[in-house]
Amino acid sequence: MVHQKLKIMLIEDNPGDARILQEELVESLKEDPTHVQIDLRWFNLLSTALAYLSRGRFDTILLDMNLPDSSGLDNIDKVRSVSPHIPIIILSGLKDELTMAEAIRRGAQNYVVKGSLKGNELLRVISDAIENQLKKMELQAL
Repeated sequence: MVHQKLKIMLIEDNPGDARILQEELVESLKEDPTHVQIDLRWFNLLSTALAYLSRGRFDTILLDMNLPDSSGLDNIDKVRSVSPHIPIIILSGLKDELTMAEAIRRGAQNYVVKGSLKGNELLRVISDAIENQLKKMELQAL
């Protein structure tokens, strides 16, 4: 793990999905031998999250594809326009290989079907996304 405390932005309009994700992260911390702490900030609108993102620093963003004020792959572009270096993990209710490939092409680090990851798997995906983004930025700096 790169960080002792991970600051995660969750952009998800469904309170039930947000609660489940938060519970999964809490469970994963119980299993995590590195004793990482998580500061999770939840936003239900992309516009509110983007305004907050321009003022704060986050280690990663968990981004729902369908929000009340924005939907689809354009969500990735909107987030990247405000904060191009923060790794994005897409959350979706559907497993769609074409959308997954396009999300990665647009700059998302990963695409996760909601409810498909349990315990430490979710924390590992977040950690991998952060590490991959750091490596990408190092390579670009060369």
